Amino acid sequence: MYELFILGELADKPMHGYLLHSILTSVLGPLRPVSWGSLYPILKRLEDEGAIEQVVSEESGPGRTKKVYRITPIGRERFMRLMAKPLEHHVDAEDIFRIKVSKFHLVELAVRLEILWQYKVFLELLRDGMDLTEKRVQDEPCISGEERPYILAAIDYDRVSYDARIQWVEQQISLVTENGQERTKP
Repeated sequence: MYELFILGELADKPMHGYLLHSILTSVLGPLRPVSWGSLYPILKRLEDEGAIEQVVSEESGPGRTKKVYRITPIGRERFMRLMAKPLEHHVDAEDIFRIKVSKFHLVELAVRLEILWQYKVFLELLRDGMDLTEKRVQDEPCISGEERPYILAAIDYDRVSYDARIQWVEQQISLVTENGQERTKP
């Protein structure tokens, strides 16, 4: 996940590690802190593999230099492969989707559409799982009559959330496919 983000950010422009950390924290949100101990080893590995390189920047002012990272052709190819990689159904899927959407401007329409369709399938599986969970809760004799309505309310909360996300994805798919051209909608 971090590799996809780093390569995507550096595909836009060279950056130093602090800025990469700041942007990643913004993309993932306040409940998903990014440790420096995670970020810098990935930067080092990507540099060792030739996907990124360090360059000296004069952006800090006259006479002051700052080391920044920039993507290489090898890194661009890897980034494109990661964007096209099918969305795996696991705990990081939401964050990976969020990162991919933030980099839609770097990939072709067909890749964007595929990412949206894969995420829609993921959400539909989760929503359908709520239906199965609801049935199990209704049929479970060990759950008290007092507790059951609250468990079912929590399941309904998840179902409504998935339905709203599915609706958003369907709108995005419609915008991308409308007349074969993409329009953006905030």
